[in-house]
Amino acid sequence: MELSELYSEVIKEHSISGHNKRHLPYATIMTPGRNPSCGDEIELELQVENGIIIDGSFTGVGCAISQASVSIMLDLVRGRTVE
Repeated sequence: MELSELYSEVIKEHSISGHNKRHLPYATIMTPGRNPSCGDEIELELQVENGIIIDGSFTGVGCAISQASVSIMLDLVRGRTVE
């Protein structure tokens, strides 16, 4: 599989699956984001304890790339410090 195919597959998987797309009931940080040029709107929710990101999720609407990128970002930040 070529890199471009792998990239497309990862984007498609994250945008269709709804992975990380949910309301986080114990969020300690909630921040909205909007791209005025295309209309994508996302609300990022994080659960932070003692400076560590315990969990994260998002809600909102947007293109496949915006949905996938926030989902991938959440997978990467769990367990890391806020800094």
